[in-house]
Amino acid sequence: MRLHRLELTALGPFAGSHVVDLDGLGTDGLFLLHGETGAGKSSVLDAIAYALFGVVPGVRQRAHRLRCDRADPWTATSVRLELTVAGHRVRVRRTHDWLRPKRRGTGSTREPATALLEERRKDVWVGLSTRIDEVSHQLLDWIGMSAEQFFQVVLLPQGEFAQFLLAESKDRERLLERLFGTERFSDVQRWLTDRQVDCKLRAEAGEATMRAYVNRLGQELGLPVVDEATFRGADETWRAAQVAGTGVRAAVSLQAAAEADQARVEARTAYDELVLRRRLQDRLAAVERERAALA
Repeated sequence: MRLHRLELTALGPFAGSHVVDLDGLGTDGLFLLHGETGAGKSSVLDAIAYALFGVVPGVRQRAHRLRCDRADPWTATSVRLELTVAGHRVRVRRTHDWLRPKRRGTGSTREPATALLEERRKDVWVGLSTRIDEVSHQLLDWIGMSAEQFFQVVLLPQGEFAQFLLAESKDRERLLERLFGTERFSDVQRWLTDRQVDCKLRAEAGEATMRAYVNRLGQELGLPVVDEATFRGADETWRAAQVAGTGVRAAVSLQAAAEADQARVEARTAYDELVLRRRLQDRLAAVERERAALA
């Protein structure tokens, strides 16, 4: 963001209209704003803050002390700031609400605050909005900071620097993240944390499944059920013993299974022979009956 030109009227100690050529002051890169107490240094900064956010920092906002007491009663308190922000050359004008004399009769009437936001396009100023909320929202989007954050970092009021230093660490962290665009690092950290939790849950689920398979295999082989503490604290000797015992039992089981398969084959053969013999006997009996009938 770069400020180019500031105009202020009836604001602070300035009863009339004044122009500050910020481009001219910033020719050498830096310039110092100095003066006697009450000369209006803070009022110039207030004018910039009011143009950008519609509020001023510090106690002056709470006290609603923005208008010059010596200003002409018919002159509005106003600021106009020309700046470049987020690649846009814009000009914002705001007037503060104020009391002016009635045009008829006696007494006074309150003029409401106004706002105007314009953008320079091809050397022509184009109006963007005259609604106070829309102007503030658009500038907030371009600046990337709220008024509170801007006052804490860029335009810290006198005597309130300690407030920023003593602020809660979370508040300062959120502010600095937004200022320096470090949210992506927080996003990566959160992604890694979520990834770690997900991997841990998947590893625990896989370990539980493996433990269930081991215990089921142990039950099939007649091995004792392994509890979680034994499973986690197992060393190489214990595992080797379990593998050896499992191998022996597996060999016995395979031998028993082979013998069972052999017995099943022999039983099937005997059954087939029995069925064949029965068929032959039935056929012989039928032949004998036919011979007897012919005799």
